[in-house]
Amino acid sequence: MTNNDFRHQRHQTVFGVRSSAIIIENNLLLTYYNEEKEAYYLPGGAIEVGESTKEAVQREVMEELGVACRVSNLLFVVENEFSLSDKEFHNIEFHYAVTLLDKAPRQIFEDGHLPVKWLSLNDLARYNLNPGFLKKALLQPKGTLQHFIYLRDKH
Repeated sequence: MTNNDFRHQRHQTVFGVRSSAIIIENNLLLTYYNEEKEAYYLPGGAIEVGESTKEAVQREVMEELGVACRVSNLLFVVENEFSLSDKEFHNIEFHYAVTLLDKAPRQIFEDGHLPVKWLSLNDLARYNLNPGFLKKALLQPKGTLQHFIYLRDKH
C-alpha cells in the first residue's frame, strides 16, 4: 500500500477501492499470470486519493502495460471479500471496458514482470481467473451496468 492508495487496514482486513481494465480483442481477454499464486488477473489496482475510478484505470494500464488506453463503459461494480496471502480483503471494485491504443506488451511492468496471457472467453471456466465472477459475467453480457456482491456470511 502506498500513501496515496485508497486502502485502509483495520485489524486483519484491508478495505480498498480499486479499478480494473477488461480488455477484449478477438474474443480474447487480456490477463496476466502470477505463477506463485497460480492465478490470472486483470490489469488494475487501487485508486489514489483524489483520482476517479476511470482515471485510475488509465493510470494502471499505463503503469502495468506501458500503453495508453481509451476507457469506455463501466461494466461491473463488485463488492468483494476474499483472502489472499494470509490477509483478508474487502474491496469495492470498478471494472471498465478498455481499448488499448497500441499493441499489448508480452509482460506487465509491475510485480516482477509477469507474463501477459490472452484467454479465450469461451474457455474462462478452465482458468483460475480473479475475480472469479468474470468467468460467467463476460459470457452473458447484459449491455447495462451490473452489480455483484460477494460478502462473506457474518453469522
